[in-house]
Amino acid sequence: MASRKFKPRNALLIAVGLVLTVLILCGTIRLNRPLPPEALPNPNGYDDFIKATKYIVGDPLRVNTEKTEELVAFVVQNREATRLARTGLSRRCCVPNGYYGPTAVFSPQRLMDLKHLCWVLAAEGKLAEKEAHIDDVIQTYLEIIRYGEEIGRGGLMIDKLVGVACEHVGILALHRNLSQLRPSQCREIIHALEEIDQRREPIETVWPREAAFERALITNWKERLSLWKGKLTSLFGENRTKKQRFLFTRHLKAYEAKTRLLFTEAAVRSYHLENATLPKNLGELVPKYLKSLPQDPFCTKTMIYRIQSEGFQLYSVGPDGVDDDGKPLKDSIGSDIPTGDLFIDSPSFITFGSFL
Repeated sequence: MASRKFKPRNALLIAVGLVLTVLILCGTIRLNRPLPPEALPNPNGYDDFIKATKYIVGDPLRVNTEKTEELVAFVVQNREATRLARTGLSRRCCVPNGYYGPTAVFSPQRLMDLKHLCWVLAAEGKLAEKEAHIDDVIQTYLEIIRYGEEIGRGGLMIDKLVGVACEHVGILALHRNLSQLRPSQCREIIHALEEIDQRREPIETVWPREAAFERALITNWKERLSLWKGKLTSLFGENRTKKQRFLFTRHLKAYEAKTRLLFTEAAVRSYHLENATLPKNLGELVPKYLKSLPQDPFCTKTMIYRIQSEGFQLYSVGPDGVDDDGKPLKDSIGSDIPTGDLFIDSPSFITFGSFL
């Protein structure tokens, strides 16, 4: 009887099967192994933020900020909320990692309450603007930017997204008041924003938390197999997780860029006030006005700065990584890369729906 020949194709199938078996076994072990919890600061400023939301009186979105009496009344009613928020800012902060256990809970209401606290602080800043208390304006809007950074520290993508939305409130508010500032006030903004920029968590630190949260939601073998199907799919092509990370990274880089554009513009203004001329290039701002040249998060170069007939132009090349000669950023759909350059007042080019 003739012996059967062992075909190379069969050997390949067996090898692939063995590899997949090993991957599944290793994955099962990893899925059952919880992520070591991050050590929370004690006291934790995040707890003060949550406590502050319980003291919010009224709806900050319904306050008519053009009516001084109404604005004053709202600010006075919310003194305790803003006091607790500032207590939180005086402490180290980290999002509690209750996400990572078998009782993982996601609370949209908690995030909305934190966003409301941002608007309460913004109302205080708006009142300071109306009363021309410029030092209070600077302090309050810097606090909002710091608050936005801190409520995302140690959290998931959604925590970070709510955080940068709060940061944007402070960034735009400071930008519209920049023309009123003295050199010393510009330096206050520069130093504060440089510190915030240096203390940002690397974007990559979010991925293990997201994976831990995903694992914590698994309650049966069907869900576990579904998770591994997604992981195997990602090895050979695009999947939802990759798309989410791509959009998330692009979004956070945009706000890193806006923060750097803001303190760079403050440095240009300070230089102009003290020298009666604009700097020829950003290099002239270092080290007196800036610690170092701010790098554009979307490329390996610095921000684009050009002197024009009336003033100057300052911008980031934006997500496409190309200098479009100052043409404003265009809208994009889904994961399409928007073209154009990013300015401080450029609209957001991502929505929460993009992550679904």
